[in-house]
Amino acid sequence: MKTRVLSVIVSLAFCSATHAATYYVDAAHASADDANTGAEDSPWKTLGKAAASELKPGDVVIVKPGRYEEGVTIRHSGEADKLVTFRAEPARKASV
Repeated sequence: MKTRVLSVIVSLAFCSATHAATYYVDAAHASADDANTGAEDSPWKTLGKAAASELKPGDVVIVKPGRYEEGVTIRHSGEADKLVTFRAEPARKASV
């Protein structure tokens, strides 16, 4: 029984450590702010905030429609099989 419980704990710890996150940038959202968490209901206002955040391999940044007139330097990279992705949603509705 102890071995089974330990196996479950180790499995859960491994899964949570490798789970990719999804963040949102939405300049048009009423409560968008770079001090937010980047969650869908608490999006960042600028691409610069997303790019400067502690993004990890496999993370996705969803960029909502809008015009983002700013310079962006992405500070963290992914891995060959776990890219850091910036994706417009819906497609082609964000202008950078």
